[in-house]
Amino acid sequence: VSSFQAYALRSHTANPTGQQQLKWNNPLVFWLRGEISVPALRNAIESIVRRHSIFRTVYARRGDDDFAQIVRSVGRNPLKFQQVQNESAAIDVARSDIETSMDLFGGDVFRCRLIKVDSSPARYLLVVIMHHIMFDHSATKILLDEMDAFYCHYSDSIGRKQDKYENLIEKLPPQYMDFVRWQREISNHPII
Repeated sequence: VSSFQAYALRSHTANPTGQQQLKWNNPLVFWLRGEISVPALRNAIESIVRRHSIFRTVYARRGDDDFAQIVRSVGRNPLKFQQVQNESAAIDVARSDIETSMDLFGGDVFRCRLIKVDSSPARYLLVVIMHHIMFDHSATKILLDEMDAFYCHYSDSIGRKQDKYENLIEKLPPQYMDFVRWQREISNHPII
């Protein structure tokens, strides 16, 4: 794990479910209008989870102050779908998700929920929550670009986005583990 991840894990170990842990949640919340293909969104999110191992990572304790990353295989899809009566109920569900701490040692570091508002035609609330141990706001554009490209690919709704999808799957940016390896190599360098 990186030095930052070790800090986050020590903080989590000291208080795994308290209010302190909520500051580590990075929520992205979007109101969406228009019909949403739930299967296409589910496939898009599954593709992102499959593509980036950090979305499948949990952590284990090795000794008093040492931690290890465990990358799980692609399992259940993190997208939950729910229908509610009105926007107020949708906001309550989103707030509850945002205010639920994450279990870094056995749960998920990434949660996603699509909430359909029954009282409004084609109105949805998309809630995406990532623990700061695996995501910071500088990665938001990458996540949204990939979600857009994969969603359009699976929904086949916008042909002009197909080029974006093809470019996306051709090259994979460095993974977080590449950074961790580099950080450990640098920290073991004799000059540092």
